[in-house]
Amino acid sequence: MEIAVLALGCFWGPEIKFSKINGVIKTEVGYCGGNSEKTTYQEVCTGATNHAEVVKLNFDPKIISYVDILRFFFEIHDPTTINSQGPDFGTQYRSEIFCMNNEQKKIAEDIIQNFLRHAVRDGFFHADMHQGNIFIDNNGQIVPIDFGIMGRLDSLSKRFLAEILFGFIQRDYKKVAEVHLVAGLVPK
Repeated sequence: MEIAVLALGCFWGPEIKFSKINGVIKTEVGYCGGNSEKTTYQEVCTGATNHAEVVKLNFDPKIISYVDILRFFFEIHDPTTINSQGPDFGTQYRSEIFCMNNEQKKIAEDIIQNFLRHAVRDGFFHADMHQGNIFIDNNGQIVPIDFGIMGRLDSLSKRFLAEILFGFIQRDYKKVAEVHLVAGLVPK
């Protein structure tokens, strides 16, 4: 049995969705990533605790892989929205992967790096990572592939995109906003 802990907005909807997946044995909701071990809903809603709402999954890796768990994670929410999902706003509704071991960390980092590589090196990216976009090659490497919705990017746009994505990864939202302004993606 393995555990996955994922933040993807309000935990109730994702918990129901994950509970229906073959190989997911048990789901729980709670809070993770905050400044204290224990907290309450009221404390989390203040934004001061730095906790995220999470779904904890106990899954059987012989039935469903961690890669497939993450595929579903990216399929059912938008990780690019800052501290929100749908109608819910607040730091507790952020998107985050809490890795339980080095193998999970490597898989999560590989998926993110492959997305960045496509966007920055190749000048295109797919808007989401839904099932069917991520494959494992013969060497066990994660390879996102999709030629559905692509946009060609010029060199300057690649640089702006790289800075924005890096800002999101580093949680430097001020930098993300500044790059949006400089790139002309929002009015001044």
